[in-house]
Amino acid sequence: MVLASSHIPKLVDSDHNEAIMRETSFSEVEGSVTYMPRNKALGLNGFTMDVFKAWWSFIGREVIEVVEESHRK
Repeated sequence: MVLASSHIPKLVDSDHNEAIMRETSFSEVEGSVTYMPRNKALGLNGFTMDVFKAWWSFIGREVIEVVEESHRK
């Protein structure tokens, strides 16, 4: 019997998987926030990047925690 998964191409090798699953650094996320357009909202809540940039020193660590939690789940 041939498993169906044997017909699915492997697109992520072990090196890529390791890079994807490594812990995200504060500076990586902060850098991403820095380069995002200021007047764009990320979601339905309507908060633009202006809010994140203005309050980064207060909310940055919590944003990192959300990013890390998304990796775990």
